[in-house]
Amino acid sequence: MAALTPKQKQVLEFVEAYIADRGLAPTYEEIGEAVGTCKVTVLAHLQQLEKKGLIRRVPYASRAIELCGERARIPVVGAIQAGLPILAFEEAEKEDLRDLMPLGGDLFALRVKGKSMVEDHIQDGDFVMVARAAAADPGDLVVALVDDEEATLKRFYPEGASVRLEPANAAFDPIIVPRERVRIQGRVVGVLRLYR
Repeated sequence: MAALTPKQKQVLEFVEAYIADRGLAPTYEEIGEAVGTCKVTVLAHLQQLEKKGLIRRVPYASRAIELCGERARIPVVGAIQAGLPILAFEEAEKEDLRDLMPLGGDLFALRVKGKSMVEDHIQDGDFVMVARAAAADPGDLVVALVDDEEATLKRFYPEGASVRLEPANAAFDPIIVPRERVRIQGRVVGVLRLYR
């Protein structure tokens, strides 16, 4: 988590709880009353939270504080055995997605189309969380732009003057191109799958 002062943390937690409870953001006055400070100080705290990438404020709009995507919290209610069954019980806790994803960098998400990465457990329709980066280590799972036109999700392997973009599906061939034709857009740091 980005380093926060105790008051910034208090402001952020109030905004999160308010939005979760009411479905809209609090006013600056409501935040000030809740944390015991004036509207001007609330504005200063919100500006710092925005600089740290935790919220977004829409100018000239009422109740226009938005939580950034990393702010989602998911209840973790216990463990489930994927082998032999275990005793089922709830163990209430909350998992803050900020603890699962690296903060401080520029993250974005992409919806996966196609089946070239299924052996890396990435399916058509999944979302990959990507940390924006211009370089990668051999074997990293990357979003690569080929010829400044076509983006692909593959494992990155530099090989001399070329780059091999390796799929994780035996039915697909690797893409091998001269190094200068490939630009790394980011490294995959997580995968999200929704079952509907």
